[in-house]
Amino acid sequence: MPSKDFYATLGVSKDASDDQIKKSYKKLAFKYHPDRNKGDKKSEEKFKEINEAYQVVGDPEKRSQYDTYGSSGFDGSGFPGGAGGGFPGGGPDLEDLINDFFGQGRSRSQRTSRNTRPKGRDLRYELILEFEQAVAGTEMNVQVRRAKTYKTCNACNGTGQVNFSQGFMTMRQGCGSCGGVGAFP
Repeated sequence: MPSKDFYATLGVSKDASDDQIKKSYKKLAFKYHPDRNKGDKKSEEKFKEINEAYQVVGDPEKRSQYDTYGSSGFDGSGFPGGAGGGFPGGGPDLEDLINDFFGQGRSRSQRTSRNTRPKGRDLRYELILEFEQAVAGTEMNVQVRRAKTYKTCNACNGTGQVNFSQGFMTMRQGCGSCGGVGAFP
């Protein structure tokens, strides 16, 4: 199977920025969207190709793999090389598969990048200033009162998950002390 050039599909160069790739994708997806081209099979196929290309080069991790190994490692399943290969050391992480099976469907990268602190609502503040101040970019200090401070959960060390062993297997589950949040008010 010949290697696909996802950059050419999106009409960008290999060194294009993420913003350039996204802009080109949106333009092409709009142009070839099936709702805009009802019954046109060529447009539908082109739209699918554009989506496939953007799923790869629009994701920094997949883009890096694509730049290194080409399109042969992607089969549309979301995993390089299908269920197990295509790339050295390839395939999905075993821990991710086990977590998916046991209902903790977050990948390692999602778990480690997750903010363990509860997120608050957006704050709104009405500020009155003169037009000249706004145009000049005047900076002003605003005092924000926080309702609560949070204490890190000692049972899970703020991760929201604890390890437990059953026989020879070690598994992770949500922390029972903090309810999986990782902190207490």
